[in-house]
Amino acid sequence: MQQGITLHYFDMFGRGEPLRMMLKYHNTPFVDHRLTQQEWNQMMSQGFSEFDMLPCLDIDGMRLTEPCATYKYVAQKLNYYPNPTNLVDCYMVDSVSNYREHVRDIFKECYKNRDMEGIERLMNEKMPTILRKIEARLNRVQNGNRFFMGNNVTLADFMIFDMVYNYMMCPGRAERYGNLINQNAPKLAQWCQRMINSSETFKEYLETRPVKEM
Repeated sequence: MQQGITLHYFDMFGRGEPLRMMLKYHNTPFVDHRLTQQEWNQMMSQGFSEFDMLPCLDIDGMRLTEPCATYKYVAQKLNYYPNPTNLVDCYMVDSVSNYREHVRDIFKECYKNRDMEGIERLMNEKMPTILRKIEARLNRVQNGNRFFMGNNVTLADFMIFDMVYNYMMCPGRAERYGNLINQNAPKLAQWCQRMINSSETFKEYLETRPVKEM
């Protein structure tokens, strides 16, 4: 296996996007291998992925699978994760990151079935409470600092940014859902802009990537 980094995922945001975001933010070169469903079916039949899951990430001579474990590996490698001996900080990062996965599960079936009425209902009924909970955590640890764990970006920031920006603030969605975050979590909206402005390569990626499905 090559020593360079290759991300294998579909041509959509989904569970591959937090990895793209971390790598782009860090300005780490990687091959963004975007698959069709037909290509993935063939690769899966050949045992490409240990657990038959995407994304897969070729890195450090290994092929990583299982999304949450892969996010954490990359975050640790790029110094976006606390010292493992600091159990409290690790909990704070993991709890926010895992909450994002909980939110994904709420919306999963609607996005899978392209149920736009269901998505609209969930956005209006569930998202305001979700946003307020996340903003409460940001307020709890912020105390004048810039990100979820102080002045340093961590995995928690990437996971929540992936949700907030891709669901409500990116081109194609801001017009419809931007009011949700502005009305229910204005400090979270400000944090989102800080994330964008804190890395030129990250900002350029967001400005140039095409609009994709979730």
